[in-house]
Amino acid sequence: MDEIGEEMAGEIDGLQKRYEDASSDAAYAQQALEEGRAGGEVSPRIDDLTDTIERYFKRIALLKSEVDFVNRLREDVNAFTDANRIGAAQKPSTDASPR
Repeated sequence: MDEIGEEMAGEIDGLQKRYEDASSDAAYAQQALEEGRAGGEVSPRIDDLTDTIERYFKRIALLKSEVDFVNRLREDVNAFTDANRIGAAQKPSTDASPR
């Protein structure tokens, strides 16, 4: 489970970087459009960046939810194994009666 959590965290980091880059690109393109430094070809680019930003945002939110799920699952498994002494050396039976 640790490996899964680490992989998801790495994916979140990568998506957040791309999200920030796309947000910056969209802001610069919008500013250029508003200041008349860019032609009509910039408007579709801004729309594409907006769609990309939305997809990144949704994916990041989903991954964060999955990380929370994996963390809760890890806690539940640990509590279960602790409660049932799974994985710990168990005491041999003191019952001396023949079987």
